[in-house]
Amino acid sequence: ESDRNAAYHMYPVADPHDGKIYIDDFVWRIAQPLKQGQIFKSIDGILVYDFGNHKIAPRRSEDLMSE
Repeated sequence: ESDRNAAYHMYPVADPHDGKIYIDDFVWRIAQPLKQGQIFKSIDGILVYDFGNHKIAPRRSEDLMSE
């Protein structure tokens, strides 16, 4: 699944409520691919439900705040 998701620029995010949510870069193209285990202080963006997946679409680099 992770290879398919990377091909579609979808990055899974750990959700404290055991739900699946992804970061998707269809609004703003993420320059460097995100790494597994990368920690963010906050993730802002447009919430989307597409092809059976919940996704957050950051609008700009400031929407991904690393720790």
